[in-house]
Amino acid sequence: MPILNDYNKLSESYQQTAVKPDKQFSTLPTVLKIAGNFENKIILDLGCGSGFFSNEFARHGAKKAFGVDNSIEQINLAKKNPLENTEYILADIFKDKLPMADITVAPYVVNYATDINQLVKLFQNIYASLNKNGKLIIVVDLPEGKDLKKFGAIKNVLGEKVDGAKIEIQLFNNEEFICLLNAVYFTPSTLESTLRSIGFNDIVWHKPIISDEGTNKLGGEFWKGYIESPELGYLSAIKI
Repeated sequence: MPILNDYNKLSESYQQTAVKPDKQFSTLPTVLKIAGNFENKIILDLGCGSGFFSNEFARHGAKKAFGVDNSIEQINLAKKNPLENTEYILADIFKDKLPMADITVAPYVVNYATDINQLVKLFQNIYASLNKNGKLIIVVDLPEGKDLKKFGAIKNVLGEKVDGAKIEIQLFNNEEFICLLNAVYFTPSTLESTLRSIGFNDIVWHKPIISDEGTNKLGGEFWKGYIESPELGYLSAIKI
């Protein structure tokens, strides 16, 4: 499968995304809220990078948090500050066998499927690794052509918004450029129908939230309009 982004080269710069306002004060708390009660559960974090989501789940009561990434540099960064209940694995989430889990978190990686066939393979792989009644949480890029630079990103679909269209993502922190990423667009209806075709049930879209810390630190005015159109979709599905 073609590599859209070389995270072995991007690993150091990508670490800076952990403090982007959108990721720190909206995406993370939204994902944790969707997960619900995950105390003593096994979490699988796909495309874990340096462990941003894995570590948060581990700190907040998960029995174990597995982080999987196809970049050795990212895995090495994650292993620098390990928690007792985290484990980081070098693997390809599209084809390699994944650890069994109660909750699988897939932030942004759905947009790394190069076409529908790859999307199907990813969802099949995730389905196989989930325990009965396991939950999948997806964070997906859904660009609308807005300038969300102050929140952490500018995203553009190159051409028509159809399945397989290329997305160009510029990431920022405090309006300082971090890096450029390439991704692939899938419509919300395609994501839903593909999940359903694999066997997932209870497919639900969730509204994002802003943490109290984010509101207190940056102010309510800063976040005005973000919740209504964050250019990110939050989707959960259950394996019955």
